[in-house]
This record gives sequence, structure tokens and C-alpha cells, in this order.
Amino acid sequence: MSEINISFILMNTANVKDAPAGARPSGGSRYSAPALEKGLDILELLAGRSEPMTQTGIAAELGRSVSELFRMLACLERRGYVARPSLGEGYVLTMRLHELANLYPPTRRLLDVALPAIRALAERTRQSCHLGVYSAGQLYVVAQVESPAPVGFSVRLATGFPLLGTASGRVLLAFQPGEVRRAWLGPAADEHAPRLDTIRDLGFERIAGETFRGITDLSRPVLDQRGHALAALTVPYAEMSGAHASLDETAGLLAETAAAISAGVGGRRAGEIRSLIPAG
Repeated sequence: MSEINISFILMNTANVKDAPAGARPSGGSRYSAPALEKGLDILELLAGRSEPMTQTGIAAELGRSVSELFRMLACLERRGYVARPSLGEGYVLTMRLHELANLYPPTRRLLDVALPAIRALAERTRQSCHLGVYSAGQLYVVAQVESPAPVGFSVRLATGFPLLGTASGRVLLAFQPGEVRRAWLGPAADEHAPRLDTIRDLGFERIAGETFRGITDLSRPVLDQRGHALAALTVPYAEMSGAHASLDETAGLLAETAAAISAGVGGRRAGEIRSLIPAG
């Protein structure tokens, strides 16, 4: 059985402007919950506003009538998600959503979803694999599964790597909007934009011999709902004798695993997000 190593690292991600309130993911659904959607529309709208909004203003912004939103706002206020400041009029978002989010930290949630899938990937490919995230200007390995084969190549846990110098780092950069790339890279962002845009369009990075001869790095993004990379899942593929998956087979299994983890954290598949992220 593969040995699993876990490290919890605080991800210092740059602030990214949220999608517009009321924006809907592409694709239809067989089910509809109009009341729930009204409530979510209100929360998403208020999340992007620093000043209180009146009931009339909220209704106008969302294209709904005041009577439609009256009970929604009353319910959200009763449950503590919105409040009316004592001075002035209007509603503001409270810290309730923040409190809920911190009951289950994002890194822990990501690892809880990813680790079983990563272990299965290592077993099927007979290769080691690791999960990397952005932290303090570098790519950090936060989870690793060793190859079940007697001999294999692996990356040390909790090690930091330059973003542009690794397949994982470039994948993380490729699936970010331009403003985040510039925050992470500074002036170098524009210089490397063409290569990063190519990786985004392909949906992956595949490069041989970048760090060690005989190793082909295969890397795919784990995406959130907006199509931004939360992490990069990477297999440093080592050509070995004996029964194991081929390079192309491993690339296919990696794609399946990254998509499954993305779905598990409520995100998107790489092929679904090309129109969502503006070019660098």
C-alpha cells in the first residue's frame, strides 16, 4: 500500500474579484429552486458591496420586484446572514458565511477529497504523484503518494519550488486571471503570458527532462467553480521496466483524477472554463 504524506500549508492567494451576482454556471439543470436562487442572488450581490443596499436597490439590481425579495430578506436577516446597520438604511452581509467557511478550512477540504483519488492514481499507474498549491510566491507540495513500485521517483513533501520553473507552478499560473498572474509574478507575468495561455488552452502541461533526465512531468489543474486553479496534480513519470501504465495511459488517468477532484470540491473540468478566464 502506498504511503501517504500530508502537510497543511496556509495558501496566501491573491484576492480575485468575484463573478457578478446572480451569474449562473454554464449548462442547464433538470431541477429548479426559485426561492433558494433568490436568496443566493441576494447574498452574492451584497458580497460585492461595501455599502448597505436598500430593499428597493437590491430588487432593481437583480431585476426582481420588492415583494419577491421581502420574505427572502426577512429570512436571511433572521438566520443572521444579512443585517441592517443601526445607522442608516439598507442591508449588509454579516460574517456568518465567513464563520461557516472557517468551520471546514479550504485546504483540509481539498485534501480530504484529493487523497483517496491520488492514492488510487498511484496504484493504477505505479507512479508517485503529488498535489501542489500556491503559497508565498512559490509552489508548495502539500500532499504526496509514493509509487507502489519497488523503485520510483517522488518529490519531497512541503518543499517549495519556483512557479515558472515547474510544470505544477505553470499550471497554477495558467488557470488564473491576468490580475492574479501579475500579483504572483510581477513584471514577468506579461513576458510568460503566451506560454501560460497555451497551457490553459491545452488544459495541461507535459514536459520531459525539465528537472531530471528520464522524468516526464505531467500536470493538471484542480479547479474551483470559477475555473481558477486551487492546486496542481502532478505525476513525475519515470520510465520503468515491468507492468505499469504507459505515459499516454498515465496522462489519461491523471486527467480523470484531476477532473474528479475538481468535481469533488465543487469546481469545473479544465475543458469547461476556457471562456471564463480572460487571457493574461
